[in-house]
Amino acid sequence: MENFDLTGAVSNVLESLDMAGRDMIGILGGADGLGFQLLGILFAIMFLYNVILFMLDSNGRVMVDLTKLTITWVFLASMLAAWTSPASTGGVMKDVSVSGFFLNSIPAIANKFTKDQNATEIVVQKHVEAMGNAFKVLLKKQKYEPSPDEGLGSKILNYGKNWVSEKIQMVYVLHDAVGLIISSLILIIASGFILWSLLTFVFVLNAGQVMLYVGLALGPILIPFLLIPNLSFMFNGWLRFMISAALYKVIAVLVALLALGAINKVADYSANLATKDESIIFLSLMVLFFAMLGKQLMGLADNMATSLATGGANSGGAGDSSKLVMFGSRMGSGKGGGSSGGKGSGGDKKDTTSKSDKSKQTTK
Repeated sequence: MENFDLTGAVSNVLESLDMAGRDMIGILGGADGLGFQLLGILFAIMFLYNVILFMLDSNGRVMVDLTKLTITWVFLASMLAAWTSPASTGGVMKDVSVSGFFLNSIPAIANKFTKDQNATEIVVQKHVEAMGNAFKVLLKKQKYEPSPDEGLGSKILNYGKNWVSEKIQMVYVLHDAVGLIISSLILIIASGFILWSLLTFVFVLNAGQVMLYVGLALGPILIPFLLIPNLSFMFNGWLRFMISAALYKVIAVLVALLALGAINKVADYSANLATKDESIIFLSLMVLFFAMLGKQLMGLADNMATSLATGGANSGGAGDSSKLVMFGSRMGSGKGGGSSGGKGSGGDKKDTTSKSDKSKQTTK
């Protein structure tokens, strides 16, 4: 039975999604698409609107607006005309088009952090290696490496010591059986978190691709609204959506490299210990900590990408800290208002008392 290739399986899933998505992105785009027709209609409407304003008040500002409108139309028309060509043909200029820029150029930044290798395959391999390397904590072997200037007698003596230490390793394991069992359970849990991180990584990549294809499929009918100032938020929202979706892969790769790199460092450190004084339980807990951290951060990769694209915390807008500050300021103003209101009510009571005294004197 052949070994299961996890890296190839993940690549096949992403390629299948890629093939299905590329058939959608060119339907509304292009020079003969619905988006280009909508752009022409909105341009004509806004052009006539500005001409009518110019005829009514003869304001020179209208000419400036017409110039801006024309330049914007030329820019948007160029975008829609080169929506998928030549990206769909896979030519040398594939990254020049709009689709090529979001599908290829931005996600390709992740490959820079893996020395121009396929970042997806590297991250999947590192997850699989991390699950195996985590158990190095339990196998702290002492390897003897002779120095170049070491004598023959010293070499024989040190090789003998190394052989004896390997033979009595089982005695050490039996002596520390409780710690071994606890550490094994901790590392099994850590491996589960690493596997969970891998599944989350694949999910984030698929979610990013789906978002890219949805945005590219609907983009041609959202982009023309940049010509209308009151509806330009539709273009701005689409652009932020596309940038955040394109950054999904980059953020996920960076998070995986950081967390898995820390796990491998802990495993290598524990495997190369010169003494056995270190607690394997503590090292196992360190592996578990970084595994949990990697899984948690991988789950937040989409929020990180959205925050970078929108310029806010928690997928846009003000973060929790600013909300606390605003809440505190409102509480302070409420207390100040209450005290001033109390003073005001006290003043009203004094005025009412003085008026009643005056009325009593008048009655007398």
